[in-house]
Amino acid sequence: MEINAPDSTWSHFNEERDDAINLHFPWREMSPEAYAAQYSHQIGAYAFHLYRFRDPAIGRWARRLGEILTNPDEMEKCRREYLTPDEYAHIQQVMDDILQNGL
Repeated sequence: MEINAPDSTWSHFNEERDDAINLHFPWREMSPEAYAAQYSHQIGAYAFHLYRFRDPAIGRWARRLGEILTNPDEMEKCRREYLTPDEYAHIQQVMDDILQNGL
């Protein structure tokens, strides 16, 4: 057994994920704050903020989105800033429904 063997459990975080962000997120059209405000209630899991990126702009966007999604106060601030009162109320209702009934 090699004492200093790398832990392969976390090695996938060393892979670059530019293509995944380009495919799944409108990072060129929306700020991470606006995206989180509009769509965070639809995100079941997010770990892209832990990966590396070739394009520094994609990396900044992905890391910022992760910061928002993992901070309830920041998330609330984004919703209040980027959503209309009707959008905010709708998303609150959707989240309440999910909490009560599951996905």
